Formats: sequence, structure tokens, C-alpha cells
Amino acid sequence: MGEPRTTWNYILSFKGWAQCRMATDPDPANEKRGVSGYTFALPGERDLDQVICFQPGDRVVQRSFCPEVGISVIGGSQYKATTITNGSMNPREEFQGEPSSIAEGNPFYGARVDLVNSPIFDSRNSTIVYDGYGLISPFDMQIRTANSPQELTVQRSYYVDPSKPGTSLSDVPILELQTHVMKTQVYNSENLNSPYPGSANILLKSNILDPSAYRFRRRQQLEGQLAETECPTAQAALKKRIAELRISDPKNRRSAQMGAKVLAPYNLNSLQATLNSQEFDPGPAWPLEMWMGGWDADSLCFFVMGTLKTSFDFDPLSHCKS
Repeated sequence: MGEPRTTWNYILSFKGWAQCRMATDPDPANEKRGVSGYTFALPGERDLDQVICFQPGDRVVQRSFCPEVGISVIGGSQYKATTITNGSMNPREEFQGEPSSIAEGNPFYGARVDLVNSPIFDSRNSTIVYDGYGLISPFDMQIRTANSPQELTVQRSYYVDPSKPGTSLSDVPILELQTHVMKTQVYNSENLNSPYPGSANILLKSNILDPSAYRFRRRQQLEGQLAETECPTAQAALKKRIAELRISDPKNRRSAQMGAKVLAPYNLNSLQATLNSQEFDPGPAWPLEMWMGGWDADSLCFFVMGTLKTSFDFDPLSHCKS
């Protein structure tokens, strides 16, 4: 029988909008402005860069009337437990006291959830998986407290091979990558007669119940803005957005992708994690269930929702900076 292990555990639920300014088929992945696909860098905007942004910053381009980028912890629970291993049997986790909710007043409530180190969607130009999703590389997740006197930053990563954390995806055999990506599923409506294609769940969570109507409202807002705009560069950008938003057929991918749902189960498995920049042994992989979707081709944003379970051999809140 193994020694019991006492852990401090946090189940963190998070959601919000992210941005990825990327080209779309048939443009190549590294196209900088957008030519033949349906996403574009507009006049006056910097080039497309493929980088996934979970938080606002210099890379984010906030277009008018579009969702604001930002993903944060919206709830969850915390508990202390003892894990007991009985020989070859599965470990058994026993609560110590009652779990408590992560709500207003808890340092983790409202914490910013981020993917750091400039991750991109890497699909090897659709050779691994279609629709530009692929792997997220690198996948370094960071949880940072916000609006709290207790400052705490936790970071842990996912690797295809956690024993080789420095390995580039370009060095990983493609068959091994395919094995991973098969765990990621893309959901789109197969019922072409449905007026609202795609995942009902993501449409509800992202407040986009009718993609065509959503795009029509955005177009009306931009037409009003254009009537009051005098700058030629800004006018050109608005005219391009309006022209794209006129394409609102539910079966067109500009609308249909708003109902896409991509499951990305990247359990954080790196052998080291950091707490306030100090390395520690995090033990077994931290389970992560995350889905992305609701792709808004005008804002270049998508909706994210997920749950992460973190586990520590010590009380992380005792390490907060005050």
C-alpha cells in the first residue's frame, strides 16, 4: 500500500472570448493580409500573425461592435483531500471536510486564464486536421489572480511527450500528432435544413442564437458608423467588413462556423509547474476539459469554455504575494 498523499485541490471553471488573427483556406496559414479566404487584416491594421490571445494586449485588434477579449474564472470549488493507493487498485480520494465554492471573495474568482508564449493553431496546413484547428502549440496555461490583494500566478504546460519538453512539434512524427488530434472533434450541423446550424450549446453560451441575424445586426451597426466616418482608411476598413457581413447564408462558413465546437482535452502534463515563478513538482497531470467555437469571422474571435483541476501538495494560498 502506498503512502497517503494530502492535496489542496481547485476545480476552476472559466469562459470568455479569445482572438486569433489568422488566414483561412484557401490562403496558406502564414498569409499576412488575407487574400482568397474569408478573414482579412483590414486597412490600418497590422498583419495577421496566427497567435491565440486569451487576454487583451498588444496583439489584439479590437474592432468596433465586437466581443471584448478576455477569459476568466467564473466559479468552481476547492477542497482538501487524501489520496490512498491500495496496491494495484485505482487511487481513492477522500475529502477532508466539505468542499467550498470558488465565488466572490476567493482569490481564484475572476482570475485571468491565459495561454502564454504566443501559441498558434498548428495543423501543418490541414495535413493533421482540417479547418485550421490542429494542435495548439505551445500550450502553456497560466492562471493569474485579479482584483485581489493576494497575488498568485500558477503555470503548467501540455507536451506531446512530457519527458522532452523542449521538443518542437516539427520534430514530432506526424502519426504521433494525428493520434493526439483524433481526440479533438469538430462539431458542425449535418442537418442542412436546420435554420441554426452547429452546436446549440456553444450558440447559447456565446449568446449567438441565430448566426445570420447576429451578422445582420453587426452590419447595421457598421453602416451607421460608416455614415459618420470621414477618415479614408477607416472608411475602407468598414466597407470591407460590411461587404463580408452581407454574406449571411446559414450554410456559408462565415455563418456556419459560429456554431462550430472544438473539444481540446489538453491535460496539463509537464513534469514541472511554477507558482509565482518558482518551480515545483505538480504530481500527476491536471485534467483539463476545454472547448472552443462560436468563430466570429468579423472580429476574428472565438468563444472558450472549460474546467481545469489543479492539485498541490501544499496550500498555494499561503504563497500569495500581499
